Amino acid sequence: MKIDIALPTYNRAAFLLKNIRLIQDQLKKDNLFSYYTLSVSDNCSTDDTQLEVEKFIKFDKNPDFEFYYHRNSENIGIEKNSLKSMQICNNEFIMTIGDDDFLDEGYLKYLVEKINTNPNLGCIITGLISVSETEQTDIRNLPKEEYFEKKGFQAMLNFSHYGHQLSGLVYKRENLIESYLSFPQYQNIYLFIYFTAYSCLHHDTIFVPKFKTKVTIGNAKDWKYDQSGNLVPIFKSYYPFVKDIGLEKVIQLITKFTLFHSDRLRLNPFFPFHGIGNFKHLIKNIEPLPGLKTALRKTFLKIWLSSIKRKITN
Repeated sequence: MKIDIALPTYNRAAFLLKNIRLIQDQLKKDNLFSYYTLSVSDNCSTDDTQLEVEKFIKFDKNPDFEFYYHRNSENIGIEKNSLKSMQICNNEFIMTIGDDDFLDEGYLKYLVEKINTNPNLGCIITGLISVSETEQTDIRNLPKEEYFEKKGFQAMLNFSHYGHQLSGLVYKRENLIESYLSFPQYQNIYLFIYFTAYSCLHHDTIFVPKFKTKVTIGNAKDWKYDQSGNLVPIFKSYYPFVKDIGLEKVIQLITKFTLFHSDRLRLNPFFPFHGIGNFKHLIKNIEPLPGLKTALRKTFLKIWLSSIKRKITN
């Protein structure tokens, strides 16, 4: 068993090199070089990313560290470069990580142990800490250290929404990318939600919040939020599953995501008009699945009433 670490990057040379060195150090400390390959896909960065990586390879790379650097000849966009970082991987499992996010100590060792002792395992999700210049916030602070779910819809419902953040996600590679590419009309920058949902459906899943992947907040991004808080493209990651689990369950997945990530609609409980405008944009631009708009209207009302209650209570 081997795991590829897929790392897409663009114009973050300093963060990227810090990440590469951190991964190399963790692999050396736990004697894990034989289990991992790190594959970087550089989206034609205009900073000194290529130069810094070449210097690392020449002067700092451990000879036992399997490291592969790919550079696109042109900028192909965030979604295609994220996909490219996975396509250049060849091993049975793939872990994804952002260039400015950093794995928790011991997580790489944990993955090897869990995968080697769980033959049906195909999806692993970490906890997250958001890190800014002034504070750190545990955004997946749950009471248990580890959660396990057999493959199927319940795992999708419980865990697929965590795929909105790519770092620390682990997937069994079998048919994963091919399945995604079979739905070109639904491809979007949140492809990891599709990958997580697919993996939960077809393989057993572990969510392990005791390991806290550090997610850097505040760096410039090469994508933007739309008026829906990007819920419109996010929902595209769920539409393909209608054929596998049925319309009703897909609507459940979409409303669950909307409830858990309602901050994307930027709703002020006492000044709801801005939020209503965002919601109207969402309703106008989603796929016309029977019952979806009605379910989302009910969800929006629930979010609004809940936000008012919290505001009054506080």
